[in-house]
Amino acid sequence: MIKSKFLTLLLGICFLFCVLPQGHANDGFEAQTLTLTPGRTTAEINITWYGDADDGRSGKVKYALNSAVRNGAFPANAQVLDAAGIDASTGKVSHKATITGLTPNTLYAYSVSSDGINFSRIYTYRTPAAGRFTFVAVGDPQLTEPGVSPTAEGVPGGFMEKNNSRTTRQSWIDVVNVISRQVTNVRFIAGVGDAIDRNLISELGRPEDSSNPHEVKYANFFAPPALRSLPFAPVVGNHESRSNFGFLYHYNIPNEQPLTSVPTGQSGSRHEMESRGNYFYLYNNALFVVLNTSAYPRNRDEAARIINEHFDVTLTAAVQQHQGQYRWLFVQTHKSIASLADHAADRDIQFYVEAGFQQLMDKHNVDFVLAGHDHIYARSYPMRDGRRISNTGGTVYFTLNSSTGQKFYEEFVPDVKNNTEYPYFEDGTAGSAVLMSGNIPYPVNFYHQDYKPMFLEIDVNNNTVTFRAHEVQDNLRTRVVDTFTVSK
Repeated sequence: MIKSKFLTLLLGICFLFCVLPQGHANDGFEAQTLTLTPGRTTAEINITWYGDADDGRSGKVKYALNSAVRNGAFPANAQVLDAAGIDASTGKVSHKATITGLTPNTLYAYSVSSDGINFSRIYTYRTPAAGRFTFVAVGDPQLTEPGVSPTAEGVPGGFMEKNNSRTTRQSWIDVVNVISRQVTNVRFIAGVGDAIDRNLISELGRPEDSSNPHEVKYANFFAPPALRSLPFAPVVGNHESRSNFGFLYHYNIPNEQPLTSVPTGQSGSRHEMESRGNYFYLYNNALFVVLNTSAYPRNRDEAARIINEHFDVTLTAAVQQHQGQYRWLFVQTHKSIASLADHAADRDIQFYVEAGFQQLMDKHNVDFVLAGHDHIYARSYPMRDGRRISNTGGTVYFTLNSSTGQKFYEEFVPDVKNNTEYPYFEDGTAGSAVLMSGNIPYPVNFYHQDYKPMFLEIDVNNNTVTFRAHEVQDNLRTRVVDTFTVSK
């Protein structure tokens, strides 16, 4: 029987998203890097896990109503799906499956097998009820491998670490536990990119597993037990785009758009990762569209091609497929256009803005953009036609802080310090020098940086969406630092 190489070290109490329901025997092995991602609608759930190449590629998923499982055994009428594997990293096989036809507000049990014979322990997943729901958005966990400090990239300044002696793995486990236990009825986690730290073996000399260091990071990212029951909707960040194909091996994403153009001229894995990961999913009355902003356009024309050939195509497909089925439209992406820290004066972001990213949000009537990249919390004014508005009908842009404390960026300390054109300010001035003097960029309404991990709780109802930005304290309790409600 397969033995997991990544044993869970933290024993959680049984809460809404138990890994093993009470009354189930603790049989089977712990599946490797097992994760759930949203399906095309809430009637589906996508599953991904790793197997060892020695076990073959004949993967399977077994599932049934949780109420039908007795003494750790599935009923005779349990459903079984094939999940043929594909070669992933050396010695590993990636398995993916989609369970369809799920009933709302129902608890299911499932188990996975990489060889079609030996099955993992039993996990559970509860589908959401119709109507109101709550989810959480997290920014830039950037999981590292053991022995690598948060300063491994050697950035000389502009950010501060929470605690160099604490691993990002443990911080991430703690934060996911806080989310699953303290956010009432949380249904899934929406990422905004950089789940793992980047893979730079030649520059950094990784101390462990240097042949595939990004796999150690993914194993650490999927370590929290709650992620077996709490779906995670990923985004390609600039760090994922530099880690070969790990993102594609570890996530089963719905409605991915078949895009091939790479306006920045990249080749190899960067070509692949800059054109992948644009997808969408419908969750009750909300449509979520995920856009891959990991590319670094070198000018306005390249940014315009990305916006037109990738982002507009994805948004158009999502809106057309679900016309009349959603009340709220969210975009998940990585790079933020409404922030004031390290990346606030970056030229690639400037080119996205100048090429019409905001106009595209206006065109599709996007309500909210969830982004990260700048490792600070910021919320914009409602924006329309590049201007602040006070009424409904605009787009609110969020920048999410680090959810693990891997690193934090200080406000008004941009990495690009010689940009005279961007960002823009209320008085008509522009440039990084204006930002460094303590001025807040035009779109930004509120910001917070206290160098503690954060996450954003989002409660979605028919006529209102309420945001609560939580800061995770050292005692693992949370403090709400921003509350914001939009009605329509």
